[in-house]
Amino acid sequence: MPLNNLKATGSGRFFHINHLYNDDIQKKIKIMDVGAVLIQLKPLHMQQVHDWQRTLKARQDEVIETLKAEQVHVESWFYLQLHGQDYLIAYMRADNIQKAQNIAKLSTFPIDQVHKQFKTSWQAVYPAELLLDATVT
Repeated sequence: MPLNNLKATGSGRFFHINHLYNDDIQKKIKIMDVGAVLIQLKPLHMQQVHDWQRTLKARQDEVIETLKAEQVHVESWFYLQLHGQDYLIAYMRADNIQKAQNIAKLSTFPIDQVHKQFKTSWQAVYPAELLLDATVT
């Protein structure tokens, strides 16, 4: 994909790039934001991570409902430990990440309140730069 088809923007939570996919056969253009961040957790906050994970798994229907409201297609979370420090990686694919974040900030869904409380376990958030995004349609 030529680089002139990419528009990079930053936000408070995710670095993301708008992709223009042009399928010559179907003549469709699909615009999608992709973003990821590295989240450094506060020391001794792994119990909060496990509680958050269990809650979201148990309330999966609510999670899906909020993702739909935010027009988020994929949200994935990963855990890693580096040099004794705990981190999370969050990945998102949405119609518009900035719009999704704005919707989430104003959300009254109870499950979003769980997530907002979980964010108090975060020490720092580092946006990741997208180097390659390959999608098969």
